[in-house]
Amino acid sequence: MPQRRRKPASPLRQHQARSFNFASGIIYVGAAIASIALGAIFYKGYTSAKQIARANESPSQNLSMDLPPGARVVTKSGQQRIVTKPKPGRPPAGSQANPTEELEANPPLRESDQAPEPEEDSTLEEHPPLEPNGFPSLKTPLPTPWSAGYEELTETQTARLTPTAAVAGSTLSSKETAADLPLKGNENFILTQYDISNLRGWTIKRATWHGRITRGSVRDLSFSTILADWDPITGRFLVSGTNRPAAKAALPDDAALPWDGWYFFRGNGSSLIFCSKPAETNNAPGEWISVELDPKIVQALVAGASYGIAICDEKGQSQQLAAIAGTNDADSCSFIEVEGGLADIIPPGEVSHLKAWAHPDLSHPDRVGALLTWTATGDNAKKGHAFRYDIRHTTNSAVFSMAETLPLHAIPFPQPSGQRDQVVIDHLKPDTDYTFYIRVMDESGQPGPIGKTSLRTAGLLQLPTAKQPNLYDAAAIEVASRAVSLWVVDEATAVNPISGQIAQPLQEEAELSPIWNRSSRTLTLRAAKNETLGFQLILGRKEAAFPALQIDAEAFRNAQGELIEADFAFYRMWYSVSAPVRGTRNVYGDGLTPLKGPVKMPWADNPIPNQAYQSVYAEIHVPADVSEGLYRTQIILTAPNGTKDAINVLLTVLPAAIPAKPSFACELLIPPGIASQYRKNALNAAAAFPVEQGYRELAAAHRCAASSIPYSGGQCPTPFSPPVVGKGQDIRVTSWVEWDERFAGAITNSVTAFHTLPIFESWPTTFREGYVCFNSDLRPAGNGPLVFGGEAETLEACMSTPYWRAFRSLVQQFGEHFKTSGWNGLRAGIWLVNEPSTGFVGRTLAWSLGHPLYRDDFLALDAFARVAGGEASASWSPDLFAFRVSIPDAGLLGHQGGPRFQLLSASDPSIRGWEALRQRAALYNAQLWFESETLPLVHQPIAAESIGIGYFLEGADGWTIREAAGIAENWTRARDPSLLYCGFPLGQEQPYPSLRLKMLRRTQQDIELLKLLQVQMGWTRLQLKDFVTSFLSPLKGGADHAQNWSLLRQAVLDLLAKNE
Repeated sequence: MPQRRRKPASPLRQHQARSFNFASGIIYVGAAIASIALGAIFYKGYTSAKQIARANESPSQNLSMDLPPGARVVTKSGQQRIVTKPKPGRPPAGSQANPTEELEANPPLRESDQAPEPEEDSTLEEHPPLEPNGFPSLKTPLPTPWSAGYEELTETQTARLTPTAAVAGSTLSSKETAADLPLKGNENFILTQYDISNLRGWTIKRATWHGRITRGSVRDLSFSTILADWDPITGRFLVSGTNRPAAKAALPDDAALPWDGWYFFRGNGSSLIFCSKPAETNNAPGEWISVELDPKIVQALVAGASYGIAICDEKGQSQQLAAIAGTNDADSCSFIEVEGGLADIIPPGEVSHLKAWAHPDLSHPDRVGALLTWTATGDNAKKGHAFRYDIRHTTNSAVFSMAETLPLHAIPFPQPSGQRDQVVIDHLKPDTDYTFYIRVMDESGQPGPIGKTSLRTAGLLQLPTAKQPNLYDAAAIEVASRAVSLWVVDEATAVNPISGQIAQPLQEEAELSPIWNRSSRTLTLRAAKNETLGFQLILGRKEAAFPALQIDAEAFRNAQGELIEADFAFYRMWYSVSAPVRGTRNVYGDGLTPLKGPVKMPWADNPIPNQAYQSVYAEIHVPADVSEGLYRTQIILTAPNGTKDAINVLLTVLPAAIPAKPSFACELLIPPGIASQYRKNALNAAAAFPVEQGYRELAAAHRCAASSIPYSGGQCPTPFSPPVVGKGQDIRVTSWVEWDERFAGAITNSVTAFHTLPIFESWPTTFREGYVCFNSDLRPAGNGPLVFGGEAETLEACMSTPYWRAFRSLVQQFGEHFKTSGWNGLRAGIWLVNEPSTGFVGRTLAWSLGHPLYRDDFLALDAFARVAGGEASASWSPDLFAFRVSIPDAGLLGHQGGPRFQLLSASDPSIRGWEALRQRAALYNAQLWFESETLPLVHQPIAAESIGIGYFLEGADGWTIREAAGIAENWTRARDPSLLYCGFPLGQEQPYPSLRLKMLRRTQQDIELLKLLQVQMGWTRLQLKDFVTSFLSPLKGGADHAQNWSLLRQAVLDLLAKNE
């Protein structure tokens, strides 16, 4: 028999397996038990020592900012939660509010829920990718919400926190009282501070807020972390800087800026915000209410990441003032019941790859900045997600504890371990050695090792020196046999037709001019290619009878005999009287009509009592293909007796060229029924189209786009919307013919930057048909219509499924139609501008979509944006669909809507608001436009340029003017909306321009020149702002006077030509 082959033994096994020995087994088992017991003893001793050490730490070690006395631990127990008997009138300490869906959407993680802890990515390069300038991008990474990993509490504890300070803040007044803390929407809120010294080292597992109502009732509350220190007596934030207007001219004289306190606890995008409703739905004065909080809100106090908790009413648009008991009455004062304990005993790790960069984009004429980049670490060494950063800097040898701390509102929340992170530190000294420190904190306030790096900052931004322009004697000359005086002013200068005085004159502006030289009777102009220049001829009557003067101009010609193939266009200024202001009527020169025949004074159709001066507006377009150099011509004035007078005109064409397609959008909204102003049927395309096309062509000639919001009052009739059949997902457009005939001209217009689709809350399905929430969810808003007052988390469900499907389907069908029509050069999308109104057709809109100020408004907009995005927007060509949102107050926006709000039309006039908007736009790749109701009709037409360039420098890439079409009576009674004057009273079926429209064109052209300079100099938009500000500020009158802007324009042209 063949022998059985033995199986080869493992090289790790060098001996035979022994038979089982019972005695040996007993010994092994006993040793294992002893080892386990000994380990348990050591572990218990270690954790006890750790707790004692953590409890004895000083407040400075925990970096807690809210450390006045007040909080106390109620009970301590092993794994049981013992609740003491509450005082009379208080709810049981263990009572729970029903958590909302928002809380349940992100509950504390259980062990079974845990995903693998992220490890630091060892494949990351030492430094982030560099841009062409050799530095990392300044774009902030998208924030990653912090969530606690699973932690086993060594001992569950319960504590009750009572406020050490509670102040009623107000955006309307300075009313403060500790006995009665009012809550009302965006008007009244509460700021609270707590002593959290007894919570040192805790991981918070549960928190419930309790408050006693003293007035009204409460429906929804929000609780926010506060990122700036504040006075516990007055409630004022202790932050340097003021909330200034971005462009003063954009504000009416009695207008107030939005309150800027929102940026420190809800509008900054970095505050933690939790919203919920009380468990007690039928609350009333004298009753207690309770709200179960997201533990992160209290955790931020423990970690030193908040200066307290702000409490706001989130249903203020639908109810009267409510109030919570203050700190005067200990038995009625609000409190927070907290459950947690020591759990996180492993400190965070140190950040890696820490480096400081003297980024050139952070240099300014008065300060510099630095960019810090690093790789994030975890809250347990290199694992997990840390809670906050402690970032400091110093210019000397000061240690970490003595260095200057970066404010909380300037510090980002940490990214998960292994991801890149960064922060910009501004307002540093130039050419100075700095040391930067970063220390990571976990949720319990436990600090990690200190990271350190050094840098010598860059020098100040050196701005180019502009050539001083020539200034000439600006006095008038005499023409027409000394019967008429004549001088030339900038197109932005307003001259009174009665006195001849310049509105708000400067001595230099009245006596000296960069364009008009009395001595040589010469007008000196300078222009870029493809630019249109304008100026005003001022004619003064020196005798009782004004001789009618004919004005003509010859063609421009250079020394080589080349002509500019363009003619002067002359317009007569039309004067109108404003409505009485404080008993005074003002005379404005604004409307412009083509000059046909000689100039008269007075005009039969525009009589002005005691008129002695008449302005004639003149313009010339410089073609894009013209040769550079000096051109000459003359303007000839011919009197009735044949006497001729000439003024010389010199035009220097410079190398710079204005792009044919504007890069800064200027959108003028006209009513969809504008044809009715001309006695035309607005619903009849054949009758209305010529009128509408006239508005579009006039706007385009001034580098603006005349657009319409195709719906109003809950209606969007055909042809403003295409005909549809079916419902829900089966809805379809039956014909595009009539809609295309009406709007193809606007869509293909080269200056149009955004086309508003007819899709809105009442088309293709009416709001009445789609709204399915209970009528009981609608609440009165003061004396106005009913607004939504139901649960915010169910808001999207208030519209039926067929409603949303029809909405999505029409977005897809419009995208496909734009593609097949070849309309690929225009961005189109949805812009919801309606508000609750008693004049709304059908069911009143439940949310203010066109003027969002409350959380419900933004949630409703976000619901529409979600449906319009995703698969629906995928039918469009890339980047050609946008969901547009109006932003009246940037401090109330925060990060609501996230990347779904792709075009922000902001009417917030404050610099602080635009700082927040710029950060948000950069974060989500959104576009910013400034939005105003009108372009104010003021004495100084230069206001248009001051406003437009002011907001451009703050980050705007467009300007929307909501009311731009005048009505018939504006020819005699001036009004702000009359940018485009109705031609019907003058017997025309087309509009006429205004001086303000000419100024919009000049503003747009000057923005293009500034952008050319920005690119040439390698500046950021804010560095370009530095240049403009440094040029205008030293000049008398600053940005309020036309001549200063003319000097700036010449300086820009000189710099462009110098570096060509």
